[in-house]
Amino acid sequence: MHVRLVRSAINISQKDLLNHTSISVSSIAGLEQSENYFQKTTKIIKRSLFDFYTKKKGIIFLFDDDNGGVGIRLKEKTS
Repeated sequence: MHVRLVRSAINISQKDLLNHTSISVSSIAGLEQSENYFQKTTKIIKRSLFDFYTKKKGIIFLFDDDNGGVGIRLKEKTS
């Protein structure tokens, strides 16, 4: 799932993510373990994670399409 993939790519723990988003570690673990967990969570939690990853960490989400599968891309840092 994207949550674990991104967390691994930017090298932060579930606890670090809790500190940045105020989403409980148990909710983060649930998101990482179940593809259907997002359907059970509120829009606020999803928006909080999405905003953190895209705005603060520069993650680009890739979704399944004709060009390839699901994944993430890290934005290049500009100097």
